[in-house]
Amino acid sequence: MKAGDICYFIENGHRIKQAIITGIQGDLVTLRYDCYKGIRLRQSRLYKTEQEALESVIPAAPKRQANPYLYLH
Repeated sequence: MKAGDICYFIENGHRIKQAIITGIQGDLVTLRYDCYKGIRLRQSRLYKTEQEALESVIPAAPKRQANPYLYLH
């Protein structure tokens, strides 16, 4: 990867974001995403395609709904 390339990263463990590499310094990469936001990540957290990023997303556990009939009285 080099400056100007498009890459993908995972935000908050479940959202995939597209970004443009603006600079590389050692193992850290500076990214620009959502037109005006920026972040600095390690190269190991970047993916070349959206499909690669999708494969490493952890699926969210379904929320349990509270039911008053499930409680023991």
